[in-house]
Amino acid sequence: MKPKTLTVRGVATVSLPPDWIDLQLRLTTRAATYEQTLAEMEHQIQGVATCLESIGFLKTEIKTQRLDVSLDREQVKNEAGDYEFVIIGYVAQCVQHLSFDLDLERLSQVVLALKHCSAHPEFDVTYRLKDRKRLHSLLLEAAMEQAIESARVLATAGNVSLQSIHSIDYQGNAWLGGEHGRLLAVQDVTEKMELYPEEIEASDEVTVVFEIGD
Repeated sequence: MKPKTLTVRGVATVSLPPDWIDLQLRLTTRAATYEQTLAEMEHQIQGVATCLESIGFLKTEIKTQRLDVSLDREQVKNEAGDYEFVIIGYVAQCVQHLSFDLDLERLSQVVLALKHCSAHPEFDVTYRLKDRKRLHSLLLEAAMEQAIESARVLATAGNVSLQSIHSIDYQGNAWLGGEHGRLLAVQDVTEKMELYPEEIEASDEVTVVFEIGD
């Protein structure tokens, strides 16, 4: 005979303070020739490295994620009065990445060093968790505990006995929030800028089917 069952859904939200900083740097150069564009980009990359080395980072810690070079176009009006795009040179874009343990004083040093950097990079500061598995484990534990507690309350209210777990359904649709970067330009940086991180929050759910008795 098919057992009687009770199906409940456990929903949980867990948050942890971040312990890791990701810094993404964006550099852009434009010049009339391909060679000059790359030369100026090389100069900017070296400028960023020099600034960060001055506060204790190694050049090898600054990772290049992407380097793109493309034609630079401008929209102009021709003799017929129509607008058309003309090639005026080349544009290079470089994205670099620097990560380190969460240290707000250290981050302040980085931000101020970039402010005085001749390359004038844009940068994006993102607070993260170094070990996301820990947050995921806490989340699953909390969701399961919530499901069990809901089942106990429903069983008591329904005057039935809660027995063993029949099945667990987990879809793995966790929502992770809080890891949002803030894009800054060096001219926006002040000597007293303080960047305090918000906690990393995640939500997930699990469906549990319990066998019940009279």
